[in-house]
Amino acid sequence: MRIPRLKLVEIMEINGVKVFFHWSVLLIGALILLGAMEDPRLAFTVLVAYYSVILIHECGHMIAAQRKGCSVSSIVLYPIWGITCFSEPYSRYDYCVIAWGGVIAQTIVAIPLIAWVEIFGYTRFPPVNAALTILGFFSLTAAFNLIPTKAGDPIPACLEKIARQLYR
Repeated sequence: MRIPRLKLVEIMEINGVKVFFHWSVLLIGALILLGAMEDPRLAFTVLVAYYSVILIHECGHMIAAQRKGCSVSSIVLYPIWGITCFSEPYSRYDYCVIAWGGVIAQTIVAIPLIAWVEIFGYTRFPPVNAALTILGFFSLTAAFNLIPTKAGDPIPACLEKIARQLYR
């Protein structure tokens, strides 16, 4: 799958794979920060934690694809999802392993964070609590990503149709 790079900004490279984000990520982030004047640190922490969850998920796909012998060309982050672009897997089994890679990566991050909150409780710092909540509890919703769609990895069908209209 090839993503046109006209509206994308390169932000980093992970394990030889370029990571981009769509310009709308910055716009939405700026709007959220402007709307959160009471506690901009909390809003910034929430944004970083939220996009970290998406990046961790996509890195899980990247690692699984590379281990299955697929070349990974890029990771693209959008406001509510990400896409890992990789070559065609050798088998349906390999494709399933790659699809589950994102869920497994998020679970590896979520379980220790949830355990921390259950054992020690939340801190007295709201930004830290927000990061713990988003990176921990919301990471367990990663299995939602495995809802089968016609396109493959997968954004549930309704989001996929919206995405095609917004980002063509």
